[in-house]
Amino acid sequence: EGACIQPLSDAVSRMASTGIDPGDTVAIVGQGLMGLHLLQICKAMGAGKVIAIAPRDETLALSQELGADFLINATNSDPVAAVLECTAGIGADIAIEAAGGNPKAGLAGTKTVFQAFDMVRDCGKVVQVGVLEAPVTLDIGRYMSRGITYIMKGVHTQKVTKYALDLAASSGVKQPIIVNGRIDQVNDAD
Repeated sequence: EGACIQPLSDAVSRMASTGIDPGDTVAIVGQGLMGLHLLQICKAMGAGKVIAIAPRDETLALSQELGADFLINATNSDPVAAVLECTAGIGADIAIEAAGGNPKAGLAGTKTVFQAFDMVRDCGKVVQVGVLEAPVTLDIGRYMSRGITYIMKGVHTQKVTKYALDLAASSGVKQPIIVNGRIDQVNDAD
């Protein structure tokens, strides 16, 4: 659980940078450690609906257990179309990209960045959490004309870290559900 404080602090700093408003609809593309943290933080910060998007049903079951309101299996459906359906065609107030990165490491590459921009409403916010290793070419004019804010970094402060620690200590974020393995012994690698 202690090892999760750093990524939890990252998640808190990103969400603090968004200016999330009570009742906002948040779509989270990716339900790994960061996505699951973000889901719970969004709920704690007053999100009205949280839409969890992941490629596996077992991951989505955990998302539901942690409070997701809508579940979208990205393998079986188009995440953008599904988010638009969940929001009556408007789009999410905030779309969080937390799945991007090196496909060789099991991550989604860059396609989820474009999905996040396509599932957010006009004048909404896209939050970049996934660490992208490949360049991404965005249609800045299109996103600017839609009034989309792109947030790529949170600011770590002592206050953010304290909030993350308080969330973990008060079970505001359920770490034991996320941390489901234990290493009893580490062998020397040859």
